[in-house]
Amino acid sequence: MKCLLSATNTINERHRHGFKCVRCGREIFSRYADSNLVSVVCNEQPLTVVTSTTGPGTELKKLLTELGISSFNGCSCNERAAQMNRWGVEGCREHFDIIRCWIVDAQEKAGWATTITATIAATVNGLALRIDPTDVAGSLVRIAIERAENVALQS
Repeated sequence: MKCLLSATNTINERHRHGFKCVRCGREIFSRYADSNLVSVVCNEQPLTVVTSTTGPGTELKKLLTELGISSFNGCSCNERAAQMNRWGVEGCREHFDIIRCWIVDAQEKAGWATTITATIAATVNGLALRIDPTDVAGSLVRIAIERAENVALQS
């Protein structure tokens, strides 16, 4: 499995750009500034426990379903939802920017038809009032984290 790199905004003495894997925590430096051009084998340990089926990732998937969005080929939705569940509410707050970027990337891959369908669904079911039009992806992450927090408080 390949590392899922996040820029650390550091540059070392050899003028290499810093990245950190969100899965295994490995820190690397590369001559490339774009993480998509860097390929490193991940040191993440295989999970020995059952992945939680509750948490922010599950809530985000439910939220997207309410908006008429389902997983599509190449979106990594299930893997990312599982990662969010492993991180939990606090971990998702810490990794907010990464999750937001995942949604932005998936939105670009999904295309305008999906965006229009989701906008109509959000208007009909009232979610549009909670979504910041200047930061749709960030709003979805915030709502999912809030819902996961509420579910945890109820149990």
